[in-house]
Amino acid sequence: MKGPSLYRSKSAFTAKKKKVSPNFDKNFTSLSESKSPVFRKSLDEGVLGEANNDGSIFVDKSVPKGSPLEAEVVAHEQKHIDDMSTKIKVPGKKNKVKMLDYGDNFVIYKGKKLNRKDGMIEHPSTGKMKPEGDTSFPWEQAAYKEGNKARKEAEKKI
Repeated sequence: MKGPSLYRSKSAFTAKKKKVSPNFDKNFTSLSESKSPVFRKSLDEGVLGEANNDGSIFVDKSVPKGSPLEAEVVAHEQKHIDDMSTKIKVPGKKNKVKMLDYGDNFVIYKGKKLNRKDGMIEHPSTGKMKPEGDTSFPWEQAAYKEGNKARKEAEKKI
């Protein structure tokens, strides 16, 4: 299982904690800034990026370095990382909760635990199972918005 990811019509989530590896690119530069460590690696087919529970971002090796696409992927995944570290007050809950969290069998969005199984996640509004990464998920809508904004800004710099 993998963390929120970009462009897979099925997003990925990973519940496993990852240690900072020697593959971390200390000299990573992008047309989009990232507050998180970014690693380049081969990801599943159709997956360009993943946000991980440890705060790191994976970018697929096929994404051209310094490209507007890379800026889009990094910004999209950074939005997921930001959401996973943001705590919000939810009616009926005593303590603040993470805006977004996940494990192998669940996604929690704004305090609501959603089922997750075989690449599908329960939609928070309809209760229907949808493919991971579906653009109707509110957390994906916000991430795609950030990614598109970063791509447009990056294209201006070229």
